[in-house]
Amino acid sequence: MTFKLFGKPSSLYENKPPKDYAQEAKELLMVKHSLPTNTEKWGQFDTSVISDDDVVLLVDGDWLCFTSTSEEMERFINVYIDGVKHKFKGMTQYKDWCKENNRLDEYKKHKIEKGQYNHPKAISFAKASVKKKIRKGIEATGATKVVIFCGSTGNHRNELPLPMLCDKKYYNYKGQREGEWIPDTLSEIKDWSMSNWLSHWAVFEESDDCITIAKHTLFKRGIKCYTYGVDKDFCQDHIGGLFLVGRHETPVYFQGKEEDKLGWVKAVKTSGNSDKMLGQGDKFLCYQILTYDTVDNYSAYAVLRKYGTLKNFSYNQCAKYLNQFNTQQELWQGVYDFFVKYLPSEFEYVDCFGNIVKSSPLHMLDLHFKCACMRTHKDHVCDVVEDRLKPLGVKYD
Repeated sequence: MTFKLFGKPSSLYENKPPKDYAQEAKELLMVKHSLPTNTEKWGQFDTSVISDDDVVLLVDGDWLCFTSTSEEMERFINVYIDGVKHKFKGMTQYKDWCKENNRLDEYKKHKIEKGQYNHPKAISFAKASVKKKIRKGIEATGATKVVIFCGSTGNHRNELPLPMLCDKKYYNYKGQREGEWIPDTLSEIKDWSMSNWLSHWAVFEESDDCITIAKHTLFKRGIKCYTYGVDKDFCQDHIGGLFLVGRHETPVYFQGKEEDKLGWVKAVKTSGNSDKMLGQGDKFLCYQILTYDTVDNYSAYAVLRKYGTLKNFSYNQCAKYLNQFNTQQELWQGVYDFFVKYLPSEFEYVDCFGNIVKSSPLHMLDLHFKCACMRTHKDHVCDVVEDRLKPLGVKYD
């Protein structure tokens, strides 16, 4: 198998003057320090290091480091067929081989090992990519401080009793990620990033939770901050700002007004003709609750079909349903009513741990709210009744 040459040809770097690393560090707001500890369960970033006149860029370090290392990684699979090892670029090439050799009925039945190749200078290239992305965020927002958040160990959402769905190999929250390609260089780049900027490890929660909590804390102090990354979870909440690569080419700052909190959704087709939902605010959060998330490994849509009467619910249908509501109260009443309409008032299911769970429309709504909603303060436990239904005056049983 032939691998591509990563990065730029060395000739492009010839005769270049030595880089002024001190000046680069200053421009990128780098703060050299020892690697922070990552053992404090539910610990939060200490925002006291932020001054009242700062503009803060809160960076999703998981996205930043993963994308930067993935750019320098070539994936392949070894498939053992009749005792012989075959190397393919991916599952598509492997499937094509099965077709060409009239063995399509054996597809996915062979032993498969995932592998990767990293260029000898992959670490250097990944560091350059991290710097480039952070520079873009600083230049776009005028940030005076950069804080990088990375996930560490554990995830409390793994304990959610999600229904065991027969069409899935993995059932628990993000359980399918065990089979993903993880760049061999990822750990080193994470440690390097966390040692060169202000940073925080999220322990037993997602980095998105810590980012959201930091954002709310800073907003309450009147400090302008922007979230930076591609994670859709940032679309939920606008308190403190928003700057998403690929979603907003220029920073968008929100003041926490009613229209910001309500938000919008729109079903679109990507360049590859696949379905995608764009949006912001509570409407985007409700779309996540009513449908599914293959990345986080949950599907309310599948539950409503398996245990209820829902037949089809496309992105277009979801957008049409949610966009009929003009206030947060109307929106959440409509979401609650959706679960009531398509699920029995009481039913049982087997959860991802093999336990029998008694459920109801409200319980199932809350379960998927907990999957999709981010924590907003250090003691916050996401709860759809306390966070949305009660405060908004939604009628529920």
